[in-house]
Amino acid sequence: AAAWGEYRAGVGRGCSSMVMVTLGTGVGGGIIEDSRIVTGCNWAAGELGHFVIDMNGEPCNCGLRGCFEQYGSVTALIAQTRAAMRAAPDSLLWEQAGGSEQLVNGRTAFDAMRRGDASAKAVVDGYVHYLCVGITSIVNIFQPEVLCVGGGISREGEAVMAPVRAYVGKYGYARGSAKQPRIVAASLAGDAGIIGAALLALVCWKKWRPFLRRDYFWRGGLMGLCLYLAYAIQTYGLERTTSSKNAFLTAVYCVLVPFFHWGFSKSRPDRYNITAALLCVAGVGLVSLN
Repeated sequence: AAAWGEYRAGVGRGCSSMVMVTLGTGVGGGIIEDSRIVTGCNWAAGELGHFVIDMNGEPCNCGLRGCFEQYGSVTALIAQTRAAMRAAPDSLLWEQAGGSEQLVNGRTAFDAMRRGDASAKAVVDGYVHYLCVGITSIVNIFQPEVLCVGGGISREGEAVMAPVRAYVGKYGYARGSAKQPRIVAASLAGDAGIIGAALLALVCWKKWRPFLRRDYFWRGGLMGLCLYLAYAIQTYGLERTTSSKNAFLTAVYCVLVPFFHWGFSKSRPDRYNITAALLCVAGVGLVSLN
């Protein structure tokens, strides 16, 4: 969602391809190609934090070792900062972190570096180098028009972006090409995900609107509603089924079931009936939890 938000309303406006790398607790991403989100055959594409940059490196929770996420995330930066603090008791990193390793965050090393601390500068230089290596690999694979860096680290601006651009310009595979990816920080900050989600909902509405014919909507909705109410009332009684906590389920089923009706009723009615029944049973399960 964040990648789509930046693509449609942020730094990616007007281009046909964009890759967003988000640096936070982990390293995430989104890939836009020909104005479409790349999802992969199993909707799992875009895990940009889980390609290996050091095969003998830090263990990753995905099971591999040396994933980009273990070096380029804010979590990794915090770990690198704490290690530097333990190695340099007189470093300004301690003062910047309030005297405690537990108070270290993604800004600590950058703030201490700006105050002239040598240990902090070494941490930032090492961290940015890992970013350069990872982002250069991403550029080599996708060669997008725009590569957008998001997450809290992107707020450090040119302290991060300038070295990355220089490294890609020096070591990128297509460095001799006249046309180069534009490498920029995200412009929507924390709102990218919200804006992207809203814009994706608009795309889905435009795609499905032609199929929301009145006969499909009312016929499928009525069938799903009857199945849901009949089973729930028989099991839990009228009062509990229609309580305020569960009333929203009825509305949800009236909207969801027509989609299954449209998709399955003509070619595979058995599949539609099974799906509708499963939806209703799931709704009853939610009623029981309340």
